[in-house]
Formats: sequence, C-alpha cells, structure tokens
Amino acid sequence: MAYLSACDAFIDAVDDCVLALGTAEATHDHSLYEGAIECVDVEVYLIAQRRESELEHQLGRILMLGPAEVSERADSLRTHMQAACRDLGHLTDALIPEASPPPELEPLDDWWSKVERSKDQVLASRSAFVAVAHATLTALPL
Repeated sequence: MAYLSACDAFIDAVDDCVLALGTAEATHDHSLYEGAIECVDVEVYLIAQRRESELEHQLGRILMLGPAEVSERADSLRTHMQAACRDLGHLTDALIPEASPPPELEPLDDWWSKVERSKDQVLASRSAFVAVAHATLTALPL
C-alpha cells in the first residue's frame, strides 16, 4: 500500500502542475508562469524526492519478496513515473516565456502530448501493478 500511496501522490502532483501550466499558457498571463513553474518544482520534484526513499524501500521489498510478475510491474510503474517527471520538466522549460528554448526541445504541442502520454502510462502501469498484485494475493492459500 505504501508503494501505491507514493504513486498516487505523484499522480496528484502531476495533475496539479499540468493544470497550473495549462492555465498559464491558455490565459497568456505571464504572472502565472512563475507560480506554474514553482508548482512543477515544488509539487513534482519535492514529492518525488520526499517519496523516493519510501518508494525505493517498498520497491526493494517487492523485488525481493514478490513473484517476478509483480516485481516487473512495480519496476515498470517506477520507470513510467520517472519518465513523466522528465517530460513535465521539458514542458516547463519549453513554456518559460521570453526564453529561447534550447534547440533540442521539440515544439510545445509535442511536449504537451508527451506529458499526457506519460501520465497515461503511469496510470496504466499502476492499474497493471494493482491487477497483478491483487491476483497474486487472492491466489495465496489462507
């Protein structure tokens, strides 16, 4: 349950940040960008850091004690969370007003799409992990 709690806190943080970034972009209100960028920095990165040791501890237990399929799903979930964090950071960099984005950054619409796909992958990985964990737990003899 601690593993899922850390994942859910991360998903909530990503949702908050996407909303803040979307509002800043949609309204073209440059004063909102600072708050949106701070939201990404504080909400996503601090939650990720704060939960990282708990997540790693729980993942270690799952990898050590769980069946291979459960371990693989848990590790996949962590990988997708890391990718979502990275993509959200790239979107934030691309949104900074009046800054010239580095040449390696893709068009803004591509980053919005990547963030949405990353979030969808986190949610799908979470569901897959829960399904496999539930199947494993219910198959255990009482």
